[in-house]
Amino acid sequence: MNATQAMPKQDDQSSLASVGARLKAARGRQLGAESRKSQPSAMGHGMRAGVELIAAVMVGGGIGYGLDRWLDTRPVLLLIMLLLGITAGLTNIYRMTQGLDQSVGIGRAIREAETKENRQMEGKER
Repeated sequence: MNATQAMPKQDDQSSLASVGARLKAARGRQLGAESRKSQPSAMGHGMRAGVELIAAVMVGGGIGYGLDRWLDTRPVLLLIMLLLGITAGLTNIYRMTQGLDQSVGIGRAIREAETKENRQMEGKER
């Protein structure tokens, strides 16, 4: 009886080890797929750049137009605010292309939370 009891324990340990290895491999594939999904496409970058520039120019122009009507200084403030809007839009595009838009604010908070979550998952696997 002693020999028959030893065999199932070894089989259980080997099957647990194989299940653990398969689970670890599946989690690795899942994390890899999630990281690929979180990377925006080139079209997404282009669309975002266009929207950033158009929105900044429109906001600057709108503020300039409103100030010109209110202060009766046509077209001085409109031109100044348009230039500021163009500058802001180009700055946003530059920050986006250099990866600086994720370094502060909500982007940084999200990235830190994801990093913390990944570390906790890795700690549980061990």
